[in-house]
Amino acid sequence: MGAHFVHKFGGSTKMKHARVEKCGQRGILGRYCVHLHRMGDCPTCIFDGNAIEYGHQRAINIHATHRSVSTFNVVTDVRGAACVECRVSLLFARPASGYPRVL
Repeated sequence: MGAHFVHKFGGSTKMKHARVEKCGQRGILGRYCVHLHRMGDCPTCIFDGNAIEYGHQRAINIHATHRSVSTFNVVTDVRGAACVECRVSLLFARPASGYPRVL
């Protein structure tokens, strides 16, 4: 089992000039080294100048997070894709009932 960083469902995150090693969890969905998950519109979500090494699955995964920035990252010795960006063009709203609906 490796370390993993995930930020989900809104807010803001900045990860700059960090070293992440022995990360990700092979065979467990969503356990990537660095992962933004359904953050929506997030221009203040930034991964910049990080070093990611000796990982499993994917190094950087950005899923349904729009206008995020991922620049100058170095990835080495990761089993799987280095960077994956799954940008969904749908916007989601969470009504009072708690269930998301597509706008």
